Amino acid sequence: MIGLEEEERIRRAYFVEHRSIRWITRNYHFSGTTVCKALGDASPAVYRREKERVSKVLGPFKPTINGWLEEDKTKPKKQRHTGKWIFDRSKRASYNTAEH
Repeated sequence: MIGLEEEERIRRAYFVEHRSIRWITRNYHFSGTTVCKALGDASPAVYRREKERVSKVLGPFKPTINGWLEEDKTKPKKQRHTGKWIFDRSKRASYNTAEH
């Protein structure tokens, strides 16, 4: 996998300086298939996660937190939950569930 700088250097050599693919492979030390891929794909590669991450600690609280955030949509702006308030409230909820 080559970086964005190398892809840009290959594109610049081919499109701006009018160098051949053969010249680029020799001078930049990339294979012909790598050069062709860099020329054919104008956008940078996008990373896509195959599986969703499992949150072991926050997982049980996600439905509760999403409920709080849905309730906040109807409240005035100053009365909505902040990140710290969600953390404190979920911490208190976890202590209550741990005791029972």
